[in-house]
Amino acid sequence: MGQQNTTVKERLETALGSRVTGLESMPVGFGLIGFKADLADGRRLAVKARLETARVDLRLEAYMLGELARHSDLPVPAIHLSEPNLLVMDFIETDSGGITASVERHAAELLAALHASPRPFFGYERDTLIGPLPQPNPRSDRWIPFFRDYRLLAMARAAKTEGRLPAKYVDLAPKFITRADGTSAWLYEGAELGNIALNSVAGRPPDEYGMEPTSFDEIRPGCWDIAERVAAEL
Repeated sequence: MGQQNTTVKERLETALGSRVTGLESMPVGFGLIGFKADLADGRRLAVKARLETARVDLRLEAYMLGELARHSDLPVPAIHLSEPNLLVMDFIETDSGGITASVERHAAELLAALHASPRPFFGYERDTLIGPLPQPNPRSDRWIPFFRDYRLLAMARAAKTEGRLPAKYVDLAPKFITRADGTSAWLYEGAELGNIALNSVAGRPPDEYGMEPTSFDEIRPGCWDIAERVAAEL
């Protein structure tokens, strides 16, 4: 057993109060190492450990899993231990049958129910992660500036920091603007491009299909609120 495995094994036994009888490597990515751990008390656990080169604080992932469990019926593993460099949770057994159509349908139903949860603001109670990258979540009453500043531009700044986006291109990244007439568009290299994605017609009869709405404020609630979508279809 390598030194890393030995260190993880010793930490698990100390924190969980049970001898580790088996430790099998699992791929996890993002600069982390993963294991399936069997304990003498019968528990089978999934383990993530942070390497020295990884910057992810695994306590934040534990928080996110806890919030997902609190707000949804998705099968979220219970957390046994969360530290900056170590995350231990239940190992979820599968039938090895792969992802079937019924599994996809059930997951879609659970995700739809999660997205239907009402929220009084955009953002969240604290910053989270998207993969290994920090995801800022300040509270905002407006979607457009929130999406622009804390999703698009935040990722552009992260790309610059990581050396993926040269500094000279940061200010050239596409920007979402609101024109004087209230319509929304992308601005890129001086050209304004309309956003076809705004032209959703969910809930409208076919004879009303057209090229509107032209701003986020005009999008029908049925396009993003599952309850409104269902009501519009009835």
